Amino acid sequence: GLNADSKITGMAQYQSTLYFLVGPSSSIPCFKWSKTSTSGDLTSMPKGNVLLSWKSRLWVASTLSSTNGDRVWFSKVGAQGPEPDVWETNDYFNVAPGEGGFITAMIPSFNNLIVFKNDGTWRFSFPSSPKQGTIDKISGQVGAASKNSVIEFENFIYVYDQGSVYELVNSNYAKLNVFIRFDEDTQAVDGIAPGVELSILNRRLIIRYFNALYVFTIDTKSWSMWRTINGTPGRWLELPVDSSSANSSTYIAPTRGVTQRPSDNLLKNTSAEISNNRTVWFDMDTVFTEPFPH
Repeated sequence: GLNADSKITGMAQYQSTLYFLVGPSSSIPCFKWSKTSTSGDLTSMPKGNVLLSWKSRLWVASTLSSTNGDRVWFSKVGAQGPEPDVWETNDYFNVAPGEGGFITAMIPSFNNLIVFKNDGTWRFSFPSSPKQGTIDKISGQVGAASKNSVIEFENFIYVYDQGSVYELVNSNYAKLNVFIRFDEDTQAVDGIAPGVELSILNRRLIIRYFNALYVFTIDTKSWSMWRTINGTPGRWLELPVDSSSANSSTYIAPTRGVTQRPSDNLLKNTSAEISNNRTVWFDMDTVFTEPFPH
């Protein structure tokens, strides 16, 4: 039978096949699925919380374990080409072993793999084989809270860590919320919405800080707050669209709230402005396209 930890923690696509990652304590193995064949178990694939496809390989990390919490595994590329189903025992590398901290997130950036721990950031690159790769420290102080607190946009990487949001450019971190302190929204529809997540919506960086939504407009460097009336949205996803289309992008997001406030508090004190930007209200019953309602 399935245990409480037997849930999907990551998904990545390689060619026409979807690969699914399960948590380190899962009683079931990782597995794959494609439209033209049945699903199949991948008993040799490591379990973890972070899975991505990069450079014709799958990469797995984030066991949050004291024994291998700093380890990144990678699938095989053999003489005949990529073999994403094959995970050999010694195909892994450790990120700053002995320095403490767990890997929380990974994101490809140009020709590098940026690896985040909860207390630092590293850059991994390799010429032909990952076993010959090199690891360089970007920061020994700034890390990532979770895999959903890191997101890439153009040549920027945005990271949330311990109450601050940073912009990573050319291996240099710059703090964005110098004059902004993140707090929970006492007038939000959700009394409890755990976690912190970053999203990109049409050149806006959305920081969901528990039940509050902070918005950083990338081009103008200005801050504002948004508030929903039907549930605190998690990470926003842009639906696939033909790049030649003139239609606006469509975004969807899950609701993260687990406890709602009494209804008579929902619409009080609607002024939640930061800087000179106005608050934007939107209804989570609707899937919005750009431009968003103001």
